[in-house]
Amino acid sequence: MANVFNVEPDEKVLCFTQGDTIDVSFSVALNGGTYDIAGMQLDLDVIKRGALYRTFSSAGTSPEITISTSTFNVSGLGFADRGRYEFFLHLTDGSVTEMITRGDIIVNKRTKI
Repeated sequence: MANVFNVEPDEKVLCFTQGDTIDVSFSVALNGGTYDIAGMQLDLDVIKRGALYRTFSSAGTSPEITISTSTFNVSGLGFADRGRYEFFLHLTDGSVTEMITRGDIIVNKRTKI
């Protein structure tokens, strides 16, 4: 992992509809260029009211995050509860873990058509 100093993590707001399956893709850049994260681990921790609500991870036998060079996809079961959550995305390379993105997840109420 490249040494990066005095850099704030990227901030995002992700919006989903209550009960929908999540399927979103992201790319990772460093200094304006693509950054290869293949072989590293990503963990997206979702926080609700100050406590860990759930974790999406690229680790394990059924990962909810898949990595392909400088892009990754988060997919899996969505959120049953509407509301506002915080999230923190951590990238681990060997023994070094860095938070690369943080923000809010807004889960909107499902509307009937």
